[in-house]
Amino acid sequence: AESITPRLLGLSAFARLLEISENTARRYSNIGIVNPQRDSSGRRLFTPADVDKARAYLKRKSHDDDT
Repeated sequence: AESITPRLLGLSAFARLLEISENTARRYSNIGIVNPQRDSSGRRLFTPADVDKARAYLKRKSHDDDT
């Protein structure tokens, strides 16, 4: 089976996709909600798995706000 290389997203693309600010995306990374890879310059590279994790977190968070 051929390996599918996951598409990596930079911080701004990741934030846009999730409709969060870049600062929020950075915070998610800092507090460990997502665990992006880093390129040689230290920039965050987010995988589809990170997107899923952040989506799940956002869902939980909005659900908590309803109570």
